[in-house]
Amino acid sequence: MGTRIFYAAGPGQLLESHRHWSQGTADPRLTALTYSSQFADFCDQLGADVYMISHASPPGDYTSGKFRVRQKPKLQLGGALGYHVAQFAYGLWLFLEAVKFKADFAVIHSSSTYFFVLSIFRLAGIKVIPVLRGGPGCLNRFSASISGASAEVRLPSGVAAG
Repeated sequence: MGTRIFYAAGPGQLLESHRHWSQGTADPRLTALTYSSQFADFCDQLGADVYMISHASPPGDYTSGKFRVRQKPKLQLGGALGYHVAQFAYGLWLFLEAVKFKADFAVIHSSSTYFFVLSIFRLAGIKVIPVLRGGPGCLNRFSASISGASAEVRLPSGVAAG
């Protein structure tokens, strides 16, 4: 079995953007290259099985080749306490999804959940890679963290990753 990467993105419209990516076109609704498409390019070059999740609305699910893409909005609970409960609950749900997927790596965007929740991923042997902001620099750090995998991977810009 190859590398399995679980990716919890920010609030972007992953379903539509990934459909465009899988057809080799840019998402016409956006003015810049999406981080998720750069990440998908990297994972595609790596030959990894990928499960990408966004907390955007509307909910949906899409599978294309080695990629499963899902949008599942967070709970909308009222008040400050409700917000924190929703953040924590979403992090637990992400953990369960990563375990079911049998992820080797979990790449988690900072808007997905509280980072302290990510400590439970280690209990399942899943290596966590937090994303504090988007951009090709994050892909360099990610590729360097997968031992032996970064040597032959190139970013869409042509620059060697890692």
